[in-house]
Amino acid sequence: SGPNRIELAWEDLSATGDWDSGTPDLDYYRIYRKRGNFLVDTYTELNPDGTHLRWELLAEVPASQTSYIDNDVVRGEAYHYAVTAVDDGSQNTNGIRPGQPLESSKYANRTEVAAFAFAPGAETAQKVRIVPNPYVRKAGDFNFTGDDNKILFVNLPPYCTLNIFTVTGDLVKTIDHSSGSADESWDQVTNANQFVASGVYILQVDEAFDLEKKPMEGSIEKFVIIR
Repeated sequence: SGPNRIELAWEDLSATGDWDSGTPDLDYYRIYRKRGNFLVDTYTELNPDGTHLRWELLAEVPASQTSYIDNDVVRGEAYHYAVTAVDDGSQNTNGIRPGQPLESSKYANRTEVAAFAFAPGAETAQKVRIVPNPYVRKAGDFNFTGDDNKILFVNLPPYCTLNIFTVTGDLVKTIDHSSGSADESWDQVTNANQFVASGVYILQVDEAFDLEKKPMEGSIEKFVIIR
């Protein structure tokens, strides 16, 4: 993954022969995508509103191509991909429909770890935002697909410490942001390994540094959680 895009790459199979005859018959690749943080069966994972998450066909690319860039992504959303190989059907001489092209399985050729698009670390901590804000547990599609406890902090400095407090000053969670990106997520679980309660919370961005590890000014933001 990369800044506001996700790049896929796979092995070149164009010279691989048919398993039976040995004749190369790869025609093209199909690229599928599925939104959601959990990699489970197509018909069992649900969106927050109860609808099924399904694999969508993104593209068909020639056999000579071994990479693809997905620019139609949302920061913070989890994406899984599958790349399947489709033959030309010339070696499929038996079966019910001889000559029909055959496609490899999505489930045998899918990513096991979710990919996320991100933005590079910000040059200032004064434009930090919390998404969604307010967070509403029953907001359905307004929350992140397949990960409806997720809160995303965006426009962060490349390196910083995130401290989350209640309005009375109790420390709820400390997060070490060290990826160099502008994004960091939180699953609403506290340092004590419990879900937070509904309320107003304070995000304090401390110990901020740029990519060259030069100190930056921190910031403070408020956000609301309704569980």
